[in-house]
Amino acid sequence: MECLEQLVGLTASACECLNAEEGFDPSESVTGMTLTDEVGGFPLLDRVTASIDCNDPGNIIDKLKAARSEGARQFVLDVARATRKRYHAANQFNGSVGRKKVKSTYVLPSGMDAAGLELRFPLRKGQSFVLDAVYTLFPSAGDFSLTVWSNDPTFTTKTIEVTNSVAGQPHKTDLSSGQIVLPWFSRAMVGEPYIVYRIFRSDGANPSKNEITCCGFVPEHEKHFSAKGFNSSAAKATSEFDCIGSSSYAMGLSLEGFTTCDVTGWLCETKQIGEYDLQDAIGQAIRYAGAINLANTVLHSSKINAYTLLGQEGIYRLRSSYRKSYGEMVEWIGANVPATALDCLGCRRKVIQSTVKSLN
Repeated sequence: MECLEQLVGLTASACECLNAEEGFDPSESVTGMTLTDEVGGFPLLDRVTASIDCNDPGNIIDKLKAARSEGARQFVLDVARATRKRYHAANQFNGSVGRKKVKSTYVLPSGMDAAGLELRFPLRKGQSFVLDAVYTLFPSAGDFSLTVWSNDPTFTTKTIEVTNSVAGQPHKTDLSSGQIVLPWFSRAMVGEPYIVYRIFRSDGANPSKNEITCCGFVPEHEKHFSAKGFNSSAAKATSEFDCIGSSSYAMGLSLEGFTTCDVTGWLCETKQIGEYDLQDAIGQAIRYAGAINLANTVLHSSKINAYTLLGQEGIYRLRSSYRKSYGEMVEWIGANVPATALDCLGCRRKVIQSTVKSLN
């Protein structure tokens, strides 16, 4: 997450190996912290510069950037683990929408050239539906394009290219290597009752009649979100909130997917946890993680000099201290996810107290 990397600068110190591009300030950060801030007077930057070749194209700036990026990446993974120890993803779904059995052909009314499935999700922070595969059951064989559109103005319209090999028979288009994520929340949709996504053809061809539900059973997805078939003009399919001709038929489509709960997406959007500055806490954690990476650079260096050989004891002590502080910070953040940050979590064992645990 680039937003997290911006919390910590690279270094506020000067050294002969620094070779920053013009206009780049290596000390710039949101929190005022940098990776090489001295703790207890230990000169980490000196150790790092002694472990590389100043003439190497991978100069100290590149080393510092790489350490910070890896530190931020590891921080996100570790916060996710710490969060999942205490919470579980609630209201999860993994299955299909639309039956894979065709009854007959659906004849589009005059003036209608678009037909497909409309999904309506309740606004829920952190939750998404991941479209993993699309089955097409069209009356004719051939290559077709499906449009994925949303009433959320921040969603980028997608196109799915599909091939219907045999007329009337289900053909699977696997999206596992390019899954389409449909978020259930957008700040642009605050105040709306739900967020809508439509997956449809708009070439005027008649779709198939495959049912969304059958025989009096309530499909599993209805416990989480609603789905209905629709037909309209292509222009209205990507502009009007309510489509014409809502239907219990899936219009030749069957979707497969699953819901996810992003337990770390809130980190960039939340400034405070109770009375504590969250950005400062995250900045400290990333500084620790990045400095640990820099310490490893020194310890694994093939350069032989006083800094890399005689200074190893100090590096080991620094790394050990930072690992402990980093772990404590990650656990604190994972234990204190604000109640307003996510709507897709439930307590794993017992109700977590809403009061913020002390950093001290």
